[in-house]
Amino acid sequence: MSLVCVGSSCYGLVNFMKLETSMRFITGLLFATILILSACNPGNKFEVIGKFDAMVGVRKMEFPSYRNTEKNRGGINFRYEGDTRTMIFDGLAGDFVNGQPDLPMLAVVFKSNLDGRNVELDSIKLHKVFTIKTVRHVFYRSNATTGSQTATNPVIDAQGNVSFEFSADLYRIDANTNKPVQDEAPLHVEGIFSGVIPEDQRHAPSIAHGSEF
Repeated sequence: MSLVCVGSSCYGLVNFMKLETSMRFITGLLFATILILSACNPGNKFEVIGKFDAMVGVRKMEFPSYRNTEKNRGGINFRYEGDTRTMIFDGLAGDFVNGQPDLPMLAVVFKSNLDGRNVELDSIKLHKVFTIKTVRHVFYRSNATTGSQTATNPVIDAQGNVSFEFSADLYRIDANTNKPVQDEAPLHVEGIFSGVIPEDQRHAPSIAHGSEF
């Protein structure tokens, strides 16, 4: 992903005025959505901090991104191991069951250097449950060796607002072998994620200064 650096901040090669207008619109729409979704949330320990608007096959779906405020996890999480930062964005489209948001789940994972540079899309995953006589968990995945995937227009601003667009052909994964199921057509997914990074996750340099990630 090409970056242009100005002073200590790095930005994508985009028109800054269009980017700023777009981020204001996305942020306003996001907050309105969060208010609506939070009002429908019976488990008050869960806070909606973003959402995926996605097409899964031919079905339009919303995957709210939930943060467990008691455990400070879920929705948007950054993990660090060695010199690698992993950025995980997930959402759950199911109803609340026993006080917990339920499947299906959509997750998009990025990896980068610790300073937020050299960001690469790592994987896109979908976890569904089918009930046909018995409950069956079904996993779909794309990564560097399975299916196809892209992420475009990824942006994090200085206030922690984040958005990106994504598209992928996901293959169903055999739970026993962890490999794609043979002779089965991929499931196409595409959409946009927009959200707000929790305060406890905002300590990477790229977030502190604002950047395309």
